[in-house]
Formats: sequence, structure tokens, C-alpha cells
Amino acid sequence: MPASTDFQIGSTLLQPVYGDITELKADALVQPAGTSPGSESFHFQASPWVISADTDGAIRASLARQAPLQIGQVLVTSAGALPARYLLHAVVVNWSHFAQTRRQAAYAEAHTMQQEEESTLDDWVNDAVIDAAARQCIRIASALDLRSIAFTPWGTNVGAKEVSYATAIMLQAIVAQLQQEATSLETVYLISNNTDHYSSFEARAFVFGL
Repeated sequence: MPASTDFQIGSTLLQPVYGDITELKADALVQPAGTSPGSESFHFQASPWVISADTDGAIRASLARQAPLQIGQVLVTSAGALPARYLLHAVVVNWSHFAQTRRQAAYAEAHTMQQEEESTLDDWVNDAVIDAAARQCIRIASALDLRSIAFTPWGTNVGAKEVSYATAIMLQAIVAQLQQEATSLETVYLISNNTDHYSSFEARAFVFGL
């Protein structure tokens, strides 16, 4: 198992960690979430580790009350069975655009039309949205007077972004926000149990931590 390496950003420790986020003790854990329709037809879409932790349905119920989930939002709920005080749900996946693209593709196929490839993966997980949401997570953590927060990679699965690129966007936003305003955060964890993701976190943290 790779050892964690720490980097200092002002008064905050930036710590890449190879491991399971469900076993990490932090005040807040962040999961990438997707857009959703209104509360009447709310469908609970979350990372598998979040769904497993929602043993009493409180996380789902809280998100349903805050629906519809809009791109760029960061929503706060309880953490269920996870060893954290809060879960932050960063809405960075544009499922509405995905659904529209699929409908257009189906229509084109049904009418034997050749659909132009106008839609890109960047429309589903946009760099500017990742930047804004990561900054917002840091601001919310400070507003809640938290001491630690943990991020997993965003956009490397649904968004199909290259790992080093996706982590660079997120880390640049986190570091910029830490440098811009005073924060209560003592530690920002960058965690993954995927060796490629961990290595990318470590490499990017080294660059920004210089």
C-alpha cells in the first residue's frame, strides 16, 4: 500500500491517502452527485458507498427534500453509517444533458439520420462546474467550522476524463480557495483505493504544494 504524503497549503494540510473513504474519519466526506428531476419523481443516484451507508434512508430523504438537484450545487446531509459528521453532495454530473443526448440519438437512429457528434463528455462533467463545486465545498466546510474534509476523484467514471487532468482541475480549485480565504480546515484528504487515482492525487498535490 502506498504511503500517504502530506503537503502544506497555508495552515491546511493537503494529504493524499490510499484507502477506502468509508473507513476514513473526517468531519465531512464529499461525493460527486448528478442532477435530478423534482422531488415527486426523485431517484436516489449516488456513489455505491453512499447508498450502502444510507441504512435508515435519511440521506435519500434529505436530498429528496432539496430536489431538484441543479448542476453546480453542493448539498449537505447527514453521513448515515459513515464515520463523518456530514456528507457533501457536489452536483457535477449533468444527467439532464445525458438524457437529452440519448433521446436525440434514438430519434436520429429511428429516422435513419446521421447525428453529428455535437455533444461531448465535457457537457456531462464540465471543468468550470468542477472548479466551482470544489471551491464551494471548502467554503461550506469553513462555514460549518469543520477541521477535515475528504474528496474522491470526480469525472473519471461517468465523465470519462483522464485521471491526471480531472484531479488537476479539482486540486487547483481546492488550493486556490485555501489560499484565497482563511479556513477552519486543518486537513484536506484526497482519497482513493485506486492506485492510478492515488498516484495522480499525490503528483498533483506535490505540484500545488511546492
